[in-house]
Amino acid sequence: MKNLLVSIIIPCYNQAEFLCETLESVLNQKYIHWECFIVNDGSTDDTEVVAKEYCNKDPRFVYLYKNNGGLSSARNYGLNHAKGDLIQFLDSDDLLFPTKIVESIALFKGDHHYKFVITDFSMLINNVNYSMIINQEKLTFEGVLYYWDFEINIPIHCGLFDASFFTQYRFDETIKAKEDWLMWIVLFKQGYIPIALAKPLVSYRKHTQSMTMATNIFKEQLRAIEIIKEIIGTNLYEEFLLILYKNISKKNSVLKQEIENLKSSVFYKVEKKLKKIFRK
Repeated sequence: MKNLLVSIIIPCYNQAEFLCETLESVLNQKYIHWECFIVNDGSTDDTEVVAKEYCNKDPRFVYLYKNNGGLSSARNYGLNHAKGDLIQFLDSDDLLFPTKIVESIALFKGDHHYKFVITDFSMLINNVNYSMIINQEKLTFEGVLYYWDFEINIPIHCGLFDASFFTQYRFDETIKAKEDWLMWIVLFKQGYIPIALAKPLVSYRKHTQSMTMATNIFKEQLRAIEIIKEIIGTNLYEEFLLILYKNISKKNSVLKQEIENLKSSVFYKVEKKLKKIFRK
């Protein structure tokens, strides 16, 4: 088999402080047959400076600039330029481990019937990596549709995709959150079955959210739920909403119980007494 070309697409918006580390993780890949599109989505920081520095280091890096249009728009812009047999997405603050592509691509070469490989990941919190295991039982259309954010979540850079899927698919540019979820739903709905590689080969950086950010994301989540109706149809949509409601209710009941357990703890009672003392 020929050496498959991997197109790595990195959308960037004002995260120059992380971009160098992200691009180093690409440069350190054991698999050498790749092109990497650094898509500057109208950043106002030093993204261009960092990107061009790496383009000068290695011609496999390609710098693209576009006016700000959001994450989906930047990914689509990269897809429009991609020439690879396989697609690897990577956000500008996340990381690939050195063997991510080479280990994933070995599975592609072993079985041509599969369209994508999914690896486990590490959650990077305050520069410490915590291994996360993807629930393989939920790597189905129903699992991704009904249990997203409850029992399964797949950072997009866990995947390595057959480029043929993206000849017909583009990310929805009308939303600013959950665009990954919509992609996974369409991918599984079309009957594609993943090869699961139970090994953390990427790192996902977890950021704290402000209340304003959380509110905006919630609005975008509602918009994504509306779009899902267009993807799955009216009949299945009713079942989806029912299961979604049950999952939210279950999650809230668990949270409520955790709060009750906290209130009954010795620590909580001591803390409450100390607050009363300091108020006097």
